[in-house]
Amino acid sequence: LASIIIIYVQMRISSLKKAKITLAQKVKERTSEIEAQKQEIQEKNEELNQRTEEIAAQRDELNEQNIKIEKLFEEQTESIKYAKHIQEAVLSSKEPLNKQFKDYFIFFNPHSIVSGDFYYVAEVREWVIIAAVDSTGHGVPGGFMSMLGMSFLNEIVYPMEEIQSDVILNKLRKYIIRSLKQEGNPGEHKEGMEMSLTAINTKTCECQFTGAQNPILLVRSNNNPTLKYEIVHKNDDKTMYLIPPDNMPISIFPKMDAFTKQQFKLYEGDKIYYFTDGYIDQFGGKNGKKLSKKTFFELIFKTSDLSIPQQKNELETFYDQWKGTYEKIDDILIIGIEV
Repeated sequence: LASIIIIYVQMRISSLKKAKITLAQKVKERTSEIEAQKQEIQEKNEELNQRTEEIAAQRDELNEQNIKIEKLFEEQTESIKYAKHIQEAVLSSKEPLNKQFKDYFIFFNPHSIVSGDFYYVAEVREWVIIAAVDSTGHGVPGGFMSMLGMSFLNEIVYPMEEIQSDVILNKLRKYIIRSLKQEGNPGEHKEGMEMSLTAINTKTCECQFTGAQNPILLVRSNNNPTLKYEIVHKNDDKTMYLIPPDNMPISIFPKMDAFTKQQFKLYEGDKIYYFTDGYIDQFGGKNGKKLSKKTFFELIFKTSDLSIPQQKNELETFYDQWKGTYEKIDDILIIGIEV
């Protein structure tokens, strides 16, 4: 029995020694794994720190670039604001409208700081020339075109011995084509203008109208003589006429006939409206659609019984409500005069 016990103890001791050796090997292996993992973590931490430093450097560089861009934007904005100051200074004086008409309004709302739309007013002897002009583009490009147009109109109108509205537009088209070197080649830019222009004789009340793609509206009491033009709206008291333009812009065009002159007499209480397409084309309302000529004409006719200042206020309020949160798409220009 003693021998059996001794053998068992020896076997048990041997087994424990083997287990101890195996455990020591596993501990050593696990320790090696932990060290390797630790080394890997350290390497990744170093890589992460390096990446963090790179990101911080990129962030600092980006901040510097943003500061430069903001500064450049501020400088450009200030430059354009100064251009607006110059454009406003060059815009026609409203004095002839104050002096020669019962009342008037000009709803002028540029898309950007400077405008491609502009109004033109000139008094030459007994004539008052009024125009609403829509230059190609808006913002800075439109602003350049508007300055060009105002300069050319002054150059054309003031030296004229005999005021003729069609002659003004025919000459202006020649000036635009020549100055912009337009030849009608494929792919060529076709910057130009659309406009409605009247020349009103303050002694005889004769009105000449010439339009380049832009009409005018005339609202007249039914007590005064009728006109031969299209009737847009009519009620028991008044009639709105659409006086059509020539279907050509003031620029190079596939078919360039001479602009035509239309003549009619004005009577006290007549209201004439000049406009560009910015108001009509504005997206808004419940469905985000364009306002449309139909709605615009109805609005003009509906509000034409109001005083001129009240009508302007109604047009501005309606535009703001229609536009809502939608982006303004173009310059706005509407002129209303009352004879």
